[in-house]
Amino acid sequence: MIIALLDALPDISVLRNALIAPPWAGGEVSRHATQTAQTLSNACPGARILPVPILDSNGQSGDIRAMSQAFTWLAENAERFGINLICAPISDGTNSIDDSELRESELGVAISNLRQRGVLTVAAAGNGFRYGSRAFCQGMGTPAILRETISVGAANGSEPAPRSQRLALSGPCRTTCFAHPAPPGGTSGAAARVSSMIAARMIKGESGEVALAELLHGSAETVVGGPEEIWPALLD
Repeated sequence: MIIALLDALPDISVLRNALIAPPWAGGEVSRHATQTAQTLSNACPGARILPVPILDSNGQSGDIRAMSQAFTWLAENAERFGINLICAPISDGTNSIDDSELRESELGVAISNLRQRGVLTVAAAGNGFRYGSRAFCQGMGTPAILRETISVGAANGSEPAPRSQRLALSGPCRTTCFAHPAPPGGTSGAAARVSSMIAARMIKGESGEVALAELLHGSAETVVGGPEEIWPALLD
């Protein structure tokens, strides 16, 4: 079981089983990436983590170009490294309500190609709900807004966490589910938790699609943000 982690560079020494990162890997170790990697490793000790660093040590510079490069590399090398699942606890800081501008982009094509081959991308919805020109407006950042991702919001009890971006509009781009955050917190930690839940089932032989469907259909929990704002929740 190989989980590709798109983040900054984690401290490889604290992981049980880490693979060598892509050719461009380097830079300072990030606490955010290390905590995310530990969440995945601790929840799924049978999995190996493939770090794909695209952020700096402060968790910044998650721009479209870097994401596109990383996902294209993953699409080209998924079979070579045996990648089964992608955890993307990252966001570009935007707040979109659909993926119309990204569907035919290099990023959109790569993520779609991966999913068609059975490699799911679990992505953080973003933590900008209270900030920016679209504060308190529904939407998600990239790559979560792409319909082929498993987009994850952060839950606070049975409600969305105050900072968690979310999209309840009907359509293929709505937030897939919510979860209580594991380290490093926020929607990054929520994405890491959902990734580990899916991976735990995949280790037992389920495909990613089956694991996701059974998790969502088997949960009676929901997160409610307001009238007509209800999402499935994978709460512990």
